[in-house]
Amino acid sequence: MNGKIIIITLLFYFSILSCKKEGRIFDEVKDLSEFPKTEFLPTLENHLSNNKNAVYCATLTFAWNEILQETGKPTKINKNYSDLILLNNSKTYIDVLNRDEYESSIEIED
Repeated sequence: MNGKIIIITLLFYFSILSCKKEGRIFDEVKDLSEFPKTEFLPTLENHLSNNKNAVYCATLTFAWNEILQETGKPTKINKNYSDLILLNNSKTYIDVLNRDEYESSIEIED
């Protein structure tokens, strides 16, 4: 149950991140279900399919790391959650966005 709360919190947090820097153009949000030959990759370390396009979103890793910083707790992840393990260990998001190119806020409730 606790893992579900973290994932739900992460997804909620991810959904409120926004890019803000003027002069840099970011595409509008698209519903990935409209593109059946496209999959979402939480990290650049995730497996790329040979027969699908991939969408990578660096802000998911930014959000995850901010949650970890806010809680100050080390994460214990069940080995069955391979995507979450990759997300937790990813460093490929570093320097993808400058701090002035996004806004974030976090609130964690027990």
